[in-house]
Amino acid sequence: MKVLFISHDASRTGAPILLYRLIEELKIRKQIEPVILLKKGGELKNEFDKLGKTYEWNEAAKPGFVTRVILKLLRLTGLKLIYDNTKSNQPLLQEMKDIHIVLNNTVTNTGLLKQLPLKNKKIFSYFHELEIITGHYSTKEEIEYCYSISEKVFIPSAAVKQNLVHHYGITDKKFEILPYIIPALNFSDSGTFAHEKSLKQGHFMVTLCGYLHWRKGADLVPLLIREIVVKRGIKDIHFFWVGLHDNSLDYKILKSDLSKMLLSEYFSYSLPAPHIADNLNKADVFVLLSREDAFPLVALEAASLGKPIICFKDSGGIPDFVGNDAGIVVDYLDIEKFATAIIELKNNASLKENMGEAALQKFVEYNNKQKVIESLYINFKNV
Repeated sequence: MKVLFISHDASRTGAPILLYRLIEELKIRKQIEPVILLKKGGELKNEFDKLGKTYEWNEAAKPGFVTRVILKLLRLTGLKLIYDNTKSNQPLLQEMKDIHIVLNNTVTNTGLLKQLPLKNKKIFSYFHELEIITGHYSTKEEIEYCYSISEKVFIPSAAVKQNLVHHYGITDKKFEILPYIIPALNFSDSGTFAHEKSLKQGHFMVTLCGYLHWRKGADLVPLLIREIVVKRGIKDIHFFWVGLHDNSLDYKILKSDLSKMLLSEYFSYSLPAPHIADNLNKADVFVLLSREDAFPLVALEAASLGKPIICFKDSGGIPDFVGNDAGIVVDYLDIEKFATAIIELKNNASLKENMGEAALQKFVEYNNKQKVIESLYINFKNV
Protein backbone atom coordinates (compact mmCIF):
# COMPACT_ATOMS: atom_id res chain seq x y z
CA MET A 1 0.00 0.00 0.00
CA LYS A 2 1.59 3.28 -1.12
CA VAL A 3 0.84 6.25 1.12
CA LEU A 4 1.84 9.85 0.46
CA PHE A 5 2.83 11.75 3.62
CA ILE A 6 2.92 15.54 3.36
CA SER A 7 4.95 17.68 5.77
CA HIS A 8 5.11 21.48 5.79
CA ASP A 9 8.90 21.18 6.24
CA ALA A 10 11.68 18.97 7.58
CA SER A 11 12.73 21.11 10.53
CA ARG A 12 13.69 19.54 13.84
CA THR A 13 10.40 20.64 15.41
CA GLY A 14 7.34 18.87 16.78
CA ALA A 15 5.12 18.20 13.74
CA PRO A 16 7.86 16.90 11.37
CA ILE A 17 9.43 14.81 14.15
CA LEU A 18 6.17 13.10 15.04
CA LEU A 19 5.42 12.47 11.34
CA TYR A 20 8.86 10.93 10.92
CA ARG A 21 8.25 8.63 13.89
CA LEU A 22 4.82 7.65 12.55
CA ILE A 23 6.20 6.73 9.13
CA GLU A 24 9.13 4.88 10.72
CA GLU A 25 6.83 2.66 12.81
CA LEU A 26 4.55 1.93 9.85
CA LYS A 27 7.54 1.02 7.71
CA ILE A 28 9.05 -1.22 10.40
CA ARG A 29 5.83 -3.22 10.38
CA LYS A 30 5.99 -3.36 6.57
CA GLN A 31 2.38 -2.24 6.38
CA ILE A 32 2.87 0.61 3.93
CA GLU A 33 5.28 1.90 1.30
CA PRO A 34 5.86 5.55 2.23
CA VAL A 35 6.27 8.38 -0.26
CA ILE A 36 7.10 11.74 1.35
CA LEU A 37 6.40 15.24 0.11
CA LEU A 38 8.01 18.21 1.85
CA LYS A 39 6.64 21.68 1.26
CA LYS A 40 10.19 22.78 1.99
CA GLY A 41 13.34 21.13 3.34
CA GLY A 42 15.14 21.27 6.66
CA GLU A 43 17.43 19.42 9.07
CA LEU A 44 15.43 16.18 8.88
CA LYS A 45 15.45 15.95 5.08
CA ASN A 46 18.13 13.22 5.05
CA GLU A 47 16.22 11.26 7.70
CA PHE A 48 13.05 11.35 5.60
CA ASP A 49 15.11 10.19 2.60
CA LYS A 50 15.97 7.02 4.52
CA LEU A 51 12.30 6.20 5.09
CA GLY A 52 11.18 6.39 1.49
CA LYS A 53 11.22 8.31 -1.75
CA THR A 54 11.17 11.97 -0.69
CA TYR A 55 10.21 14.94 -2.84
CA GLU A 56 10.55 18.64 -2.13
CA TRP A 57 7.82 20.73 -3.73
CA ASN A 58 8.84 23.43 -6.19
CA GLU A 59 6.42 26.19 -5.28
CA ALA A 60 7.72 28.41 -8.07
CA ALA A 61 6.28 25.92 -10.53
CA LYS A 62 2.68 27.01 -9.91
CA PRO A 63 0.71 27.86 -13.07
CA GLY A 64 0.70 31.53 -14.00
CA PHE A 65 -2.39 33.73 -14.18
CA VAL A 66 -3.03 33.13 -17.88
CA THR A 67 -2.63 29.37 -17.49
CA ARG A 68 -5.00 29.34 -14.52
CA VAL A 69 -7.63 31.21 -16.53
CA ILE A 70 -7.28 28.78 -19.43
CA LEU A 71 -7.55 25.78 -17.11
CA LYS A 72 -10.64 27.27 -15.46
CA LEU A 73 -12.30 27.87 -18.85
CA LEU A 74 -11.49 24.32 -19.90
CA ARG A 75 -13.01 22.96 -16.70
CA LEU A 76 -16.19 24.91 -17.40
CA THR A 77 -16.47 23.01 -20.68
CA GLY A 78 -16.34 19.74 -18.77
CA LEU A 79 -12.67 18.99 -19.31
CA LYS A 80 -10.92 18.20 -16.02
CA LEU A 81 -7.28 18.88 -16.79
CA ILE A 82 -4.50 18.85 -14.23
CA TYR A 83 -1.67 21.31 -14.58
CA ASP A 84 1.65 19.47 -14.37
CA ASN A 85 3.61 22.26 -12.64
CA THR A 86 6.61 22.07 -15.02
CA LYS A 87 9.25 19.38 -15.10
CA SER A 88 10.55 19.99 -11.58
CA ASN A 89 7.43 18.46 -9.99
CA GLN A 90 6.80 15.85 -12.68
CA PRO A 91 8.40 12.89 -10.85
CA LEU A 92 6.07 13.39 -7.88
CA LEU A 93 3.00 13.87 -10.06
CA GLN A 94 3.88 10.70 -11.94
CA GLU A 95 4.35 8.85 -8.63
CA MET A 96 0.91 9.93 -7.45
CA LYS A 97 -0.77 7.80 -10.10
CA ASP A 98 0.01 4.78 -7.89
CA ILE A 99 -0.97 6.44 -4.62
CA HIS A 100 -4.48 6.08 -3.21
CA ILE A 101 -4.02 7.38 0.34
CA VAL A 102 -2.63 10.77 1.43
CA LEU A 103 -1.84 11.83 5.00
CA ASN A 104 -1.51 15.60 5.27
CA ASN A 105 0.41 16.67 8.38
CA THR A 106 -0.74 20.16 9.56
CA VAL A 107 -3.44 22.52 8.34
CA THR A 108 -0.82 24.83 6.77
CA ASN A 109 -0.47 22.58 3.70
CA THR A 110 -3.86 23.43 2.21
CA GLY A 111 -2.39 25.57 -0.56
CA LEU A 112 -0.17 22.67 -1.59
CA LEU A 113 -3.05 20.19 -1.48
CA LYS A 114 -4.95 22.33 -3.96
CA GLN A 115 -2.11 21.90 -6.46
CA LEU A 116 -2.04 18.11 -6.29
CA PRO A 117 -4.07 15.63 -8.37
CA LEU A 118 -6.23 14.26 -5.56
CA LYS A 119 -9.10 12.79 -7.57
CA ASN A 120 -9.94 9.24 -6.41
CA LYS A 121 -7.54 9.53 -3.49
CA LYS A 122 -8.50 9.18 0.17
CA ILE A 123 -7.22 12.11 2.22
CA PHE A 124 -6.48 12.09 5.94
CA SER A 125 -5.26 15.13 7.85
CA TYR A 126 -3.40 15.55 11.12
CA PHE A 127 -3.91 19.00 12.65
CA HIS A 128 -1.60 20.30 15.39
CA GLU A 129 -2.27 24.04 15.35
CA LEU A 130 -4.23 26.22 17.72
CA GLU A 131 -5.94 29.59 17.28
CA ILE A 132 -3.15 32.03 16.40
CA ILE A 133 -1.06 29.79 14.13
CA THR A 134 -4.15 28.42 12.38
CA GLY A 135 -5.51 31.90 11.71
CA HIS A 136 -2.14 33.28 10.65
CA TYR A 137 -1.19 30.60 8.14
CA SER A 138 -4.62 29.57 6.85
CA THR A 139 -7.82 31.27 5.78
CA LYS A 140 -11.25 30.08 6.88
CA GLU A 141 -11.88 28.85 3.35
CA GLU A 142 -8.63 26.83 3.34
CA ILE A 143 -9.44 25.23 6.68
CA GLU A 144 -12.94 24.32 5.53
CA TYR A 145 -11.53 22.92 2.27
CA CYS A 146 -8.96 20.77 4.06
CA TYR A 147 -11.60 19.50 6.47
CA SER A 148 -14.10 18.79 3.67
CA ILE A 149 -11.72 16.64 1.59
CA SER A 150 -10.48 14.64 4.60
CA GLU A 151 -11.96 11.26 5.43
CA LYS A 152 -10.86 11.87 9.00
CA VAL A 153 -8.98 14.60 10.85
CA PHE A 154 -6.56 13.32 13.46
CA ILE A 155 -5.72 15.61 16.38
CA PRO A 156 -3.30 15.23 19.33
CA SER A 157 -5.57 16.81 21.95
CA ALA A 158 -9.10 18.04 22.55
CA ALA A 159 -7.77 21.63 22.52
CA VAL A 160 -7.22 21.43 18.74
CA LYS A 161 -10.80 20.29 18.12
CA GLN A 162 -12.20 22.95 20.44
CA ASN A 163 -10.31 25.65 18.51
CA LEU A 164 -11.66 24.53 15.13
CA VAL A 165 -15.21 24.04 16.35
CA HIS A 166 -15.31 27.32 18.25
CA HIS A 167 -13.54 29.64 15.79
CA TYR A 168 -14.47 28.06 12.47
CA GLY A 169 -17.82 26.40 13.14
CA ILE A 170 -16.53 23.03 11.97
CA THR A 171 -18.52 20.02 13.14
CA ASP A 172 -16.72 17.45 15.24
CA LYS A 173 -17.85 14.40 13.25
CA LYS A 174 -14.51 13.69 11.57
CA PHE A 175 -12.15 14.22 14.51
CA GLU A 176 -10.21 11.41 16.14
CA ILE A 177 -7.50 11.77 18.76
CA LEU A 178 -4.31 10.09 17.55
CA PRO A 179 -1.63 10.05 20.28
CA TYR A 180 2.00 10.76 19.46
CA ILE A 181 4.58 8.02 19.15
CA ILE A 182 7.39 8.70 21.61
CA PRO A 183 10.26 6.19 21.57
CA ALA A 184 12.61 5.72 24.49
CA LEU A 185 14.94 8.70 24.68
CA ASN A 186 18.49 8.14 23.54
CA PHE A 187 21.22 8.98 26.04
CA SER A 188 24.09 8.28 23.65
CA ASP A 189 24.76 11.92 22.79
CA SER A 190 27.32 13.93 24.73
CA GLY A 191 24.64 15.88 26.56
CA THR A 192 26.97 18.73 27.47
CA PHE A 193 25.77 22.21 28.21
CA ALA A 194 26.80 25.04 25.91
CA HIS A 195 27.86 27.17 28.88
CA GLU A 196 28.92 24.61 31.48
CA LYS A 197 31.01 27.18 33.35
CA SER A 198 27.92 29.27 34.06
CA LEU A 199 26.35 26.44 36.06
CA LYS A 200 26.99 26.11 39.77
CA GLN A 201 26.82 22.93 41.79
CA GLY A 202 23.56 22.49 43.68
CA HIS A 203 21.51 25.03 41.72
CA PHE A 204 17.89 24.13 41.04
CA MET A 205 17.60 23.43 37.30
CA VAL A 206 14.58 24.86 35.46
CA THR A 207 14.53 23.48 31.91
CA LEU A 208 12.74 24.71 28.80
CA CYS A 209 12.92 23.41 25.24
CA GLY A 210 11.92 24.20 21.68
CA TYR A 211 12.18 26.77 18.94
CA LEU A 212 12.84 30.17 20.50
CA HIS A 213 9.68 32.04 19.56
CA TRP A 214 6.90 34.23 20.98
CA ARG A 215 4.57 31.21 20.83
CA LYS A 216 6.94 29.36 23.18
CA GLY A 217 7.03 32.35 25.54
CA ALA A 218 10.70 33.17 24.98
CA ASP A 219 10.06 36.82 25.88
CA LEU A 220 8.75 35.75 29.30
CA VAL A 221 12.02 34.14 30.38
CA PRO A 222 13.77 37.34 31.59
CA LEU A 223 10.64 38.43 33.45
CA LEU A 224 10.38 35.05 35.19
CA ILE A 225 14.06 35.03 36.14
CA ARG A 226 13.78 38.56 37.54
CA GLU A 227 10.69 37.62 39.55
CA ILE A 228 12.54 34.72 41.19
CA VAL A 229 16.09 36.07 41.48
CA VAL A 230 15.56 39.77 42.09
CA LYS A 231 12.10 40.10 43.61
CA ARG A 232 12.13 36.85 45.61
CA GLY A 233 15.87 36.90 46.32
CA ILE A 234 16.50 33.28 45.26
CA LYS A 235 19.97 32.91 43.76
CA ASP A 236 20.57 29.15 43.70
CA ILE A 237 18.54 28.58 40.55
CA HIS A 238 19.38 28.26 36.87
CA PHE A 239 17.32 28.31 33.66
CA PHE A 240 18.41 26.15 30.76
CA TRP A 241 16.88 26.17 27.26
CA VAL A 242 17.39 22.96 25.25
CA GLY A 243 17.67 23.30 21.47
CA LEU A 244 18.04 27.03 21.02
CA HIS A 245 19.15 28.61 17.72
CA ASP A 246 21.67 31.22 18.91
CA ASN A 247 21.85 32.92 15.51
CA SER A 248 18.18 33.87 15.61
CA LEU A 249 16.81 37.35 16.23
CA ASP A 250 14.77 36.02 19.15
CA TYR A 251 17.91 34.81 20.89
CA LYS A 252 19.69 38.12 20.32
CA ILE A 253 16.74 39.91 21.90
CA LEU A 254 16.68 37.47 24.82
CA LYS A 255 20.43 37.81 25.33
CA SER A 256 20.19 41.60 25.26
CA ASP A 257 17.31 41.66 27.75
CA LEU A 258 19.13 39.39 30.20
CA SER A 259 22.29 41.47 29.90
CA LYS A 260 20.49 44.75 30.56
CA MET A 261 18.72 43.18 33.52
CA LEU A 262 22.05 41.82 34.86
CA LEU A 263 20.65 38.28 34.81
CA SER A 264 22.81 36.58 32.18
CA GLU A 265 24.50 34.27 34.69
CA TYR A 266 21.16 32.60 35.44
CA PHE A 267 20.55 31.42 31.87
CA SER A 268 22.29 29.05 29.46
CA TYR A 269 21.36 26.82 26.56
CA SER A 270 22.26 24.01 24.17
CA LEU A 271 22.00 24.05 20.39
CA PRO A 272 19.47 21.89 18.47
CA ALA A 273 20.59 18.25 18.35
CA PRO A 274 19.10 14.89 17.37
CA HIS A 275 19.00 13.76 21.00
CA ILE A 276 18.06 15.85 24.01
CA ALA A 277 17.79 13.19 26.71
CA ASP A 278 20.92 14.05 28.68
CA ASN A 279 20.12 17.74 28.86
CA LEU A 280 16.45 17.13 29.62
CA ASN A 281 17.31 14.63 32.32
CA LYS A 282 19.32 17.25 34.24
CA ALA A 283 16.13 19.21 34.88
CA ASP A 284 14.60 19.47 38.34
CA VAL A 285 11.43 20.74 36.73
CA PHE A 286 10.31 21.22 33.14
CA VAL A 287 8.51 24.48 32.42
CA LEU A 288 6.35 25.27 29.42
CA LEU A 289 5.94 29.02 28.94
CA SER A 290 4.01 28.54 25.69
CA ARG A 291 1.15 30.83 24.85
CA GLU A 292 -0.28 28.11 22.64
CA ASP A 293 1.02 24.60 22.04
CA ALA A 294 -1.36 21.86 20.92
CA PHE A 295 0.45 18.99 22.63
CA PRO A 296 4.22 19.59 22.65
CA LEU A 297 6.35 16.48 22.29
CA VAL A 298 9.04 17.73 24.62
CA ALA A 299 6.64 18.04 27.55
CA LEU A 300 5.72 14.39 27.11
CA GLU A 301 9.40 13.48 26.82
CA ALA A 302 10.06 15.33 30.07
CA ALA A 303 7.23 13.34 31.67
CA SER A 304 8.86 10.12 30.41
CA LEU A 305 11.89 11.06 32.51
CA GLY A 306 9.76 11.67 35.60
CA LYS A 307 9.95 15.46 35.49
CA PRO A 308 7.07 17.52 36.90
CA ILE A 309 5.69 20.09 34.47
CA ILE A 310 4.63 23.69 35.05
CA CYS A 311 2.54 25.36 32.35
CA PHE A 312 -0.11 27.99 31.67
CA LYS A 313 -3.82 27.32 31.72
CA ASP A 314 -5.58 27.69 28.33
CA SER A 315 -2.33 27.16 26.43
CA GLY A 316 -3.20 23.88 24.70
CA GLY A 317 -3.45 20.21 25.61
CA ILE A 318 -0.68 19.85 28.20
CA PRO A 319 -2.64 21.45 31.08
CA ASP A 320 -5.13 18.57 30.78
CA PHE A 321 -2.24 16.08 30.87
CA VAL A 322 -0.68 17.74 33.92
CA GLY A 323 -3.95 18.00 35.82
CA ASN A 324 -3.48 18.54 39.54
CA ASP A 325 -0.92 15.82 40.16
CA ALA A 326 1.77 15.76 37.40
CA GLY A 327 2.89 19.34 37.94
CA ILE A 328 1.31 22.75 38.38
CA VAL A 329 -0.99 24.66 36.03
CA VAL A 330 -1.05 28.43 36.63
CA ASP A 331 -3.26 31.21 35.29
CA TYR A 332 -2.47 32.32 31.75
CA LEU A 333 0.65 34.55 31.57
CA ASP A 334 0.68 35.08 35.35
CA ILE A 335 4.43 35.34 35.92
CA GLU A 336 4.14 35.80 39.66
CA LYS A 337 2.13 32.58 40.09
CA PHE A 338 4.51 30.77 37.73
CA ALA A 339 7.45 31.84 39.88
CA THR A 340 5.60 30.71 43.00
CA ALA A 341 5.00 27.28 41.43
CA ILE A 342 8.71 26.86 40.64
CA ILE A 343 9.70 27.91 44.15
CA GLU A 344 7.14 25.55 45.68
CA LEU A 345 8.69 22.57 43.91
CA LYS A 346 12.18 23.82 44.70
CA ASN A 347 11.40 23.97 48.40
CA ASN A 348 9.43 20.73 48.60
CA ALA A 349 11.47 17.78 47.35
CA SER A 350 8.81 15.19 48.16
CA LEU A 351 6.15 17.13 46.24
CA LYS A 352 8.51 17.43 43.28
CA GLU A 353 9.22 13.70 43.39
CA ASN A 354 5.54 12.73 43.70
CA MET A 355 4.53 14.97 40.81
CA GLY A 356 7.38 13.60 38.71
CA GLU A 357 6.21 10.05 39.40
CA ALA A 358 2.64 11.01 38.46
CA ALA A 359 3.90 12.54 35.19
CA LEU A 360 5.81 9.34 34.41
CA GLN A 361 2.78 7.16 35.13
CA LYS A 362 0.58 9.31 32.88
CA PHE A 363 3.18 9.04 30.13
CA VAL A 364 3.29 5.25 30.41
CA GLU A 365 -0.50 5.09 30.08
CA TYR A 366 -0.43 7.51 27.14
CA ASN A 367 2.43 6.05 25.14
CA ASN A 368 1.08 2.99 23.31
CA LYS A 369 2.60 3.02 19.84
CA GLN A 370 1.12 -0.35 18.89
CA LYS A 371 -2.37 1.02 19.49
CA VAL A 372 -1.56 4.18 17.47
CA ILE A 373 -0.30 2.21 14.47
CA GLU A 374 -3.22 -0.22 14.55
CA SER A 375 -5.69 2.68 14.70
CA LEU A 376 -4.07 4.42 11.76
CA TYR A 377 -3.81 1.25 9.70
CA ILE A 378 -7.46 0.36 10.35
CA ASN A 379 -8.43 3.82 9.08
CA PHE A 380 -6.37 3.31 5.95
CA LYS A 381 -7.84 -0.13 5.27
CA ASN A 382 -11.42 1.03 5.75
CA VAL A 383 -11.36 3.47 2.84
